[in-house]
Amino acid sequence: MATQVVERKQKSRRRAPTRYPGLSVREARAVDAFRRELRAILPNGELKSLYLYGSKPRGDSDIHSDIDLFLVYDDVTEEQEKSLGEFSTKQLSKPPYIHLFIYPANVVAQDNGTSPLLHNVSHYGILLEGTPVPKKEINRQRVAEKHLSNARRNLLLAKTALDTDDYNNSISLSYYAAYYAAGAALVTKGLVAQSHIGTETLLTQHFIRAGLIPQSFKGLLGGGHQARVRAVYTDAYETNPAEFGRGDADYWLGRAREFVSFVESSLETWLAESPSANEAE
Repeated sequence: MATQVVERKQKSRRRAPTRYPGLSVREARAVDAFRRELRAILPNGELKSLYLYGSKPRGDSDIHSDIDLFLVYDDVTEEQEKSLGEFSTKQLSKPPYIHLFIYPANVVAQDNGTSPLLHNVSHYGILLEGTPVPKKEINRQRVAEKHLSNARRNLLLAKTALDTDDYNNSISLSYYAAYYAAGAALVTKGLVAQSHIGTETLLTQHFIRAGLIPQSFKGLLGGGHQARVRAVYTDAYETNPAEFGRGDADYWLGRAREFVSFVESSLETWLAESPSANEAE
């Protein structure tokens, strides 16, 4: 009998409530508590939209994944604005970690298709309360340029980290340089990935297999992401902790530079073509 009770409790913990797809019972309770506190800060209709989105409802989360929520608010006082910032920070202080993105309603209304985050939330997020965020087409030119700017900045930071013998951080930054360059390539076809895995999948499908990007870059994002996770989340107390040296950091920085350079040289050609689709992974 005792064994059956334990088994029932274990099943209960694993079962995810339908109102919060992808969340465990414990995580759902945390979101319920979060929403009660949020309403206490915004009690008079200042909350315009609240979405659940990201890896949890998509079903591809891992042990490092937060619960991603997206808030649109309006007509708040300075004190409420301050309280929202403090509240958002507090949610990341203990598990289950809730990452709250806060957007004023006027910023959302003025978006001209340059925010991949708004695109993904409005197209693929789950509206928990309030009114839906308007769905807008992505501005291919401006978003591609923004992604490339981020890619270049990460390359510079990766080189600085390498020069100061911060090999793990250099590897992480090199990966993000390649990741942002991939995002620039995807958006030229109207594609906005929802995740790191989705970015690699779409890049392989629409660019590498199509012959637009050389096969030599196949696996760059996947391998780079694995190296980045090991570099960032390595545990010094593990039996065999990940150890990276200058050769490893040099390799990933070199690969990232090659990829960013190729995307830069091809971007105008890709933008001149009509986007093939609007889809996401």
